Amino acid sequence: MKDAGNCCNGGFELISGISLTDTKGLGEFYEETREGFWIYPSADNICALASGVVKELSEPMFFFLEVPCEEDENYFELYYLECTKSVAQAIIKRYGELLKNDGISRFGFGSHKTGEEIYFQSLQRVSVFSEDREKYLKLFKNLGISDKVFTTVSQLFDPDTDDIVAVEFNGETVYDIVENLKSAGLYFDKKIKF
Repeated sequence: MKDAGNCCNGGFELISGISLTDTKGLGEFYEETREGFWIYPSADNICALASGVVKELSEPMFFFLEVPCEEDENYFELYYLECTKSVAQAIIKRYGELLKNDGISRFGFGSHKTGEEIYFQSLQRVSVFSEDREKYLKLFKNLGISDKVFTTVSQLFDPDTDDIVAVEFNGETVYDIVENLKSAGLYFDKKIKF
């Protein structure tokens, strides 16, 4: 795994799975949407953000993981695991560093009861779907994430000069997470277009 101290100006930290030639103006912030929020977190806040949202979700819950299909690069394989808050927190504790730093996968947690969800997407972009904004605004404030707009990773990413890569952490990749969690009930749902 690349050095996790992948810092840019202003203290914004890139995940290990992303390399950018230009990091000018990068910063951490959130913006409100009709469905909830877009968040552009620094790498050092990703696990805390995941854990903070999981605390707010109502059970029954689920964890989902999207990994590139090894047979067809145009698709992701989507996996689900039905879980409780304690299982979700255990996933973050056990696999959080790998999940947050991997450049090729996407993951999240959601509530079957309320439909609320957090989705960690490509290029350090996160969506939260929720009608209850106040609890998340409080979480963002506690994490030091403001609504002051900065440049995002996706705005700077140039496929000709920059890179998104898989990472290995403690000898494991995201594909190992899939294999390891199958015994806990992780199941394949479907292939989705890249």
